Amino acid sequence: GVEQIVFTSAFGVDQNEDAPLRKVERQLEASGIAHTVLRPNFFMDNFSNGFIAPMIQGADGIFVAAEDARTSFIAISDIAAVAVAALTEQGHEGKAYNLTGPEGLDHSVVAAAISEVSGRNIIYQPISETDMRQGALENGLPEPNVDYLTVLYQVTRTGYLATTSHDVERVLGRPALSFDEFVKQNHAAWQLQEAANS
Repeated sequence: GVEQIVFTSAFGVDQNEDAPLRKVERQLEASGIAHTVLRPNFFMDNFSNGFIAPMIQGADGIFVAAEDARTSFIAISDIAAVAVAALTEQGHEGKAYNLTGPEGLDHSVVAAAISEVSGRNIIYQPISETDMRQGALENGLPEPNVDYLTVLYQVTRTGYLATTSHDVERVLGRPALSFDEFVKQNHAAWQLQEAANS
C-alpha cells in the first residue's frame, strides 16, 4: 500500500477552507495516511520557461495584472528538493510547508533582474485583468488555466503573496534560492533567439 504521500498544494490555500486544494489537504489529513503538504508560492520558472517566458522573448516585457504587488517567488528546484527530503528523510509526516523565496519582489524588480543578465531592456507593464485574460486565451492557454491565473493575480494584488517563510531553509538547511541567483543560473532562457542560434 501507500506509505506516504507528498502533496503539492498552493501557497495561501490554508487561508480559504473553500479552496479546492484546501479540501484535498483536509481529505489527506482525515485519511490517516502519512503525508506532507507542500504549499509553494508563484514559480520563478514561469519567467524562464512558463507562461510569461513568451512575453519576454517575443515582446521584451512582462504583461500581467499584478499592479505593483510583491511576490516571494520560489524556484521549482527548491520545491523539488523539499519534496525529495519529505520522501527520504524522517520527521516530515503530518507537516505542511509554506515554500517561498527569501524576499518579496514586484514585477519591475523582476524585469530589471532579467534585463541585467540578458543584456536586453525588459519592461514590466501592468495590465487589466480583462486584458490579461484575453491575451492568455488568444495565446492558446486553456480556459481553466486562465481562470487559475486570474485568481492567482487577484491574490497577488492583495499583497498576501509577498509573505516569506523559512520552511525551505528549515527542511534543506540552506536558504531558498534568491531571484538574482535564479536569473544568473537561467540567463540563457532570455537570450534573443537569433543570438542563441549563432
